[in-house]
Amino acid sequence: MMTLGNIFGGIFSYQYKPLGNSAKISDKLLITAASVSSVTQFCTRLSVGYSYDQVGFRPIFFILMVANMTTAFSAYQAVHTPWLYFIII
Repeated sequence: MMTLGNIFGGIFSYQYKPLGNSAKISDKLLITAASVSSVTQFCTRLSVGYSYDQVGFRPIFFILMVANMTTAFSAYQAVHTPWLYFIII
């Protein structure tokens, strides 16, 4: 699980824009998605850090990896649907 989650995060975080441009998704939408993604990551890091203290590592890690794998497996299909691609970014 950890391997798949890290592979997706490492590859897709650098390739979302070339993939989106090749699928004719507007550059403005991709930039907006990246900006929203950075704000979401900030909020997630704060809340997950607090949750680690309350719940522990294993349940949170499992939830994060399942969400990451779901996103990874649906990213290729989402390139053809701009609003879904926006959510995945």
